[in-house]
Amino acid sequence: MIGHHMMAVMMSQQRLVRGLADHLEISALAQTIREEQHAEILRWSRDWFGTDWPHGGDPETGWGMGMTR
Repeated sequence: MIGHHMMAVMMSQQRLVRGLADHLEISALAQTIREEQHAEILRWSRDWFGTDWPHGGDPETGWGMGMTR
C-alpha cells in the first residue's frame, strides 16, 4: 500500500512542480493527494514499523524527500 500511495504522491508532485495542471481544480486535487497520502505514508511507517519514514522528512509537517510546497 505504501508503494501505491507513494506513486500517487510522486505523480501529484510532478503535476504541481512542472505546472502541468491545466485547471485550478486539478492543482487543488494534486495538492490534496500529495499532502494527505504523504501523511498516511508517514503514519503507516510509524504504526507498522515503529519508525519515522526512513528517507528523511519532517514527521510533524509530512514534508521531505524532495517535496516542496
